[in-house]
Amino acid sequence: MNPVLNSALDIHILWAIYNHRKVGEVGIWPAAGYSLWWMLEGEVQIWSGEKCWTVEQGQLFLWPKNLPRRIVGVTNVRWMSIGLSAGSVYQPDLMSLLELPGVHTPQSCEHFPIVRWMENLIELDDYEFKPEGVREFSGRWEKSSKLRPAHFDVIEDSMARAIFGWCWGMWGTVDLRTVLNQQPPLWLQKAVDLIGEEPTVPIAKLAKLSNFSPAQFRRLFHQHMKQSPQQYLLNNRLDIAQRLLLTTNLPIDEVAVRSGFPTPTNFMKLWKRERGLSALQYRLALKASHQ
Repeated sequence: MNPVLNSALDIHILWAIYNHRKVGEVGIWPAAGYSLWWMLEGEVQIWSGEKCWTVEQGQLFLWPKNLPRRIVGVTNVRWMSIGLSAGSVYQPDLMSLLELPGVHTPQSCEHFPIVRWMENLIELDDYEFKPEGVREFSGRWEKSSKLRPAHFDVIEDSMARAIFGWCWGMWGTVDLRTVLNQQPPLWLQKAVDLIGEEPTVPIAKLAKLSNFSPAQFRRLFHQHMKQSPQQYLLNNRLDIAQRLLLTTNLPIDEVAVRSGFPTPTNFMKLWKRERGLSALQYRLALKASHQ
């Protein structure tokens, strides 16, 4: 990839695990990120409302984040699952530009690299590193990222970019260079940066920073980002809350405060409206399923 394009990408692996379900077993779990599956064995159905997708052995499946789903084992099934997050300064959620949910049957020549990358990511994610350098098998929730060797981050980053590239090739609708070469106006860069630093920043302050009236700022922000600044601010706070729910045991009230919501009640109401489950149900479901 062109070095300039490569440096514009911000890609992360959120999880990397093996999953299995018995025939007839049903589960309802949210997805904290874009969930990429490689089916190792069997057949599974994924339902969202009245729509259903069937995924069989040898197929790839990519599911969008936060879309409610019900997973049903048609047979005994095993699959690998990794969570992907990809963005750039101008487009914080590149994965949202893909046509999803998506099922793909790779050609035989594609199997080896995809399977090996996913297997290696799972292996990297399955170890906890101690100060004395001793490796022990560990679940994702006990892994200490502070003690993780830096070269593992480099390896993971490389494979994450490779997998993202394959996903874009399978489900992308535009040339990635077209997306990444778009340069946002300076005022928009400053506004997005400030939102990242100050999740509770009011629209009036963002408009003043951008030298627009609040009405102009809302209109131009929506024109560039394809969503209102209010929705962008809410999504940013919900993403902060999601990371806290996923990686800490903080009480829900504390998660609300740290995420920039005015009250825990406001947070819980908005969270359930946007995510479909209560914050506590969401945390328990994610930690139970590791999906």
